Amino acid sequence: MSPLASSFAGWFAAPCHLSQIWWLSPLTSAYRAGQYAEAVTILDKSLKAGQGQFDGFDLFFLAMAHHRLGHREEARRCLDRAIEWMGHPGRLTGDQAKKLASFRAEAESVLAGPWGQLPDDVFDGPRV
Repeated sequence: MSPLASSFAGWFAAPCHLSQIWWLSPLTSAYRAGQYAEAVTILDKSLKAGQGQFDGFDLFFLAMAHHRLGHREEARRCLDRAIEWMGHPGRLTGDQAKKLASFRAEAESVLAGPWGQLPDDVFDGPRV
């Protein structure tokens, strides 16, 4: 187990609520650092631990990580599941919905591109 993965070992047992988006940065750090296999491991654990509460957030990053690893079908499945999860009203505050929409736009952009390449500006929000 890598140092990054081991740092999350006990973390998944702690209760967390969707209103506390602070957990998102640690979970996405492996993806942002280009450690895509590590990101899949961490996000899979988060997906299981979240019991449905966090799926949309985890799945968009799982989709992007799988795409970077060349797992096109799994990337598409994760993206589709995340979009479906977004369709259930009442789960998110307005700010959370905006953040999730930006992750969706990023994931769709990544999956539309070639494997192994990042969008021109990964921190640029969705274009309207």
